[in-house]
Amino acid sequence: MSWDIVRIYTFPEKNVIDFFKTIPVVESIYLINDLEGVDDYSRENIFGDVPTKYSYMRHGLPDGGLLAVEPEVKTGFYGECVDEERIMEPITNDYGVINELTAIPELNTSHFNLFYYLKQLNDQTGVPILYFQDFMWGGPSGDDLAVVFDGDIIVYRGHGKIENGFQVVKNLDVEAQTTILQKGLEHVGLILPDEYFALHVREFDWGRYGIHSRWQSFNMLLKITFSFWNEKKSSEELLSIYRDSVSSTDLKVCLEMANRHKSSKMLEDSFFVGFLFGLFDAQVENILLKIILGDWHRRHEEIAHIFELIFNTNKANVPFLLAAINTIPVYLHQEDFKGSYIHQLINAIVVQPEPDNLEALKKLTQSEDEVIKRWALNKLEKKEPGKWEKDSE
Repeated sequence: MSWDIVRIYTFPEKNVIDFFKTIPVVESIYLINDLEGVDDYSRENIFGDVPTKYSYMRHGLPDGGLLAVEPEVKTGFYGECVDEERIMEPITNDYGVINELTAIPELNTSHFNLFYYLKQLNDQTGVPILYFQDFMWGGPSGDDLAVVFDGDIIVYRGHGKIENGFQVVKNLDVEAQTTILQKGLEHVGLILPDEYFALHVREFDWGRYGIHSRWQSFNMLLKITFSFWNEKKSSEELLSIYRDSVSSTDLKVCLEMANRHKSSKMLEDSFFVGFLFGLFDAQVENILLKIILGDWHRRHEEIAHIFELIFNTNKANVPFLLAAINTIPVYLHQEDFKGSYIHQLINAIVVQPEPDNLEALKKLTQSEDEVIKRWALNKLEKKEPGKWEKDSE
């Protein structure tokens, strides 16, 4: 019987858990604080009170338990086709994660996207993080890969016992009579006496340890929209029923999923729930900047309006809003629609912090597009010291 293991292990600190809850490449999060979920055979022969010939395999957990995360990556296991063009493009980053790891043939763009976040988390918290993958066929197949973020980026890979382990950053060979999994888990404070690891037995009861699933957010979104459209519940009824069950974190997760899968329907539902429950806070600001540059939906004017009314205190928004003006989607190319959208984007730029807003408007007055140029000049002419004159149009 075959199965695969693709998992992240680290310490269950609150800031680490909160980080994983909000990134788009995480499926589920588990807090393993005991080993009661082991299968019956392991419970009797390895963890039982009566010694057996397998008792030496018994292991514990780090103090405070172990955080296990299931990420969304394309491994190529089971002959899975890894179509790079259908995976989210590599995230531009300052960590050099992609450059460091491109020589590893088992990795693809989906890994690099995940590793960007793991490196970011390690840099922010100092908490060591292990990514591990293996294909199991009754037991380990030997195609083990461990990537550790522990200050440096450390990679262990090979077949069963370590044959080729190396530290990417310092390029040091690692020689040890142990498994790649054992070497990786050492970084998160877990010493295995043998290659046996209770969490990698197929029958391990993961259900008892789950603390978060991104599908919880999506299912809540579906439940609310179904109640409105199919059960004909009013907005007041929905607010009364779900007010304490949905959060801006749920909205962020759903917006990330919509952007990742280019789902206009999911985006529509996310906006409905977000506006109804007032969930547009700082958690969703960055993902909206990504979405406004996409051409797969028709919510551009609403997003621009959100940046005018809500997200108007961060100068980092200005370059994205300028980029949006230069990447107008096809459905808005008709002159009336285009003018309205440009007007809305420029209104959003106007209320961003000075002097970045003023510099952006001056830049737009040099545009070859007459509509952009006209609206930019219009706003500059209405400029008063320290504030912008209310647009009367």
